Amino acid sequence: MALHGLDRRIAAASVASETASNTPSASIAVPVIISLARSAGVAPFIPALGATMGASMGFVFPVSTPLNALIYGTGHVRLLHMVRNGLLLDLLGGFPLWAYLVLLVS
Repeated sequence: MALHGLDRRIAAASVASETASNTPSASIAVPVIISLARSAGVAPFIPALGATMGASMGFVFPVSTPLNALIYGTGHVRLLHMVRNGLLLDLLGGFPLWAYLVLLVS
């Protein structure tokens, strides 16, 4: 595959953004992805773009984004409902992101 196995690390950035805020997740993941891409002999722009976009797909928990916390804080959305719909949004957003990155590198 043209991403040289970096797609798993991009997915890890997305998972990390579910348990922490998106900004720190991207701040940690992007430099790691850039150095891994360079060591694999890949131009780092596309993997870094994937890690950035993956880290901004935090829909599952209230800690992912301030908007999630705001919505959860109203008391009108249960955590189970948020987790179920957030996972669905992650899956629906993750596949087009992966496909877009594969098209960019080919």
